[in-house]
Amino acid sequence: MNHTNKPKKKVLIHLGHTKCGSTTIQNFLKIYKQELAEAGYLVPSASKVNVEDQGITAYAGLARSLENYRKHHQLSDFEYNDFDSYFETKLLREINESDAHTVILSHEGLFPRDAKAMQKVVHLLSLFSDDINALVILRRQDRWAISSYNTRLTAHGTANKNILVNDMGGVHGLNYYHKLKEWATALGEHKLTVFAFEDYKDILLPYMDYLNFTPKSYSPLKANPGMSAYSQEIIRMLNVQAKRTGIETSSQVALRKRLRRILPTGLPTLPSKDDIDAYMDNFIQSNLQLKNGFLDENSAFFSDIHEYKRDCNRPLLDEKEVEQWIKKIETLND
Repeated sequence: MNHTNKPKKKVLIHLGHTKCGSTTIQNFLKIYKQELAEAGYLVPSASKVNVEDQGITAYAGLARSLENYRKHHQLSDFEYNDFDSYFETKLLREINESDAHTVILSHEGLFPRDAKAMQKVVHLLSLFSDDINALVILRRQDRWAISSYNTRLTAHGTANKNILVNDMGGVHGLNYYHKLKEWATALGEHKLTVFAFEDYKDILLPYMDYLNFTPKSYSPLKANPGMSAYSQEIIRMLNVQAKRTGIETSSQVALRKRLRRILPTGLPTLPSKDDIDAYMDNFIQSNLQLKNGFLDENSAFFSDIHEYKRDCNRPLLDEKEVEQWIKKIETLND
């Protein structure tokens, strides 16, 4: 497809990482979309599935995002089968019709993509910009894995008790330095900005600095409060029951969502110190390379925040407790 006369706009794309304030950032962009527009920023609707730019990750080849985008935008079979061309045209049309000087995008699913997908994303952005800038927010792998466990329980229904092991049986975490170097190669290193999640009580403050935009009236936002260790174990045991009794997947998801609304939040399940030490051995070299490269050596990313005990703090529960919580769900409305 020929995209001549491309507008000279700046791009600020938030690539992730997950569990690092992404939903908070995306909700911020939704809430202040009109005020951003008045200041010359475009938050394009063409790429959105709810608050996330899943059109970008669909274009990058993530099948889950493509299916979500298809449903949300009600694509025809023709549009779905020729998605790349369809999406390029739709996104470029919205950008061309805007007088904005800067285009803002955000989806945390972009950061883990492979080099081929990265190059494809940069190609897409280059159709309407010669000034592409990307932001990555990182959280140290142990703290990321602990936070990510909530999502694995509530979104995917995993019954795996090991917080530090992924669904495939491997280490649940990324080599950050390697991924950052791949993105720096795709974009140009001076175009990549990296924050540590641990360095900020409110991740929107550095994000607003990054955008060079502050709304006229701002109050902190907080999304996705974490479940307590007790709540996580209730959900985990519910997932075991659901799979054993053959409850349909869609019903499982709805059940977990409703149950989470009434479960307590608080300190999550923490692995044992020995498990954490063994887990972090996988990232020693990568994290050392981050120092004075992508992150300052004094960043809280490199500091211990959790006090890991010799034993995991997972509560001991029985199935009767789970059944009592399930009964409470019957009084809730979706």
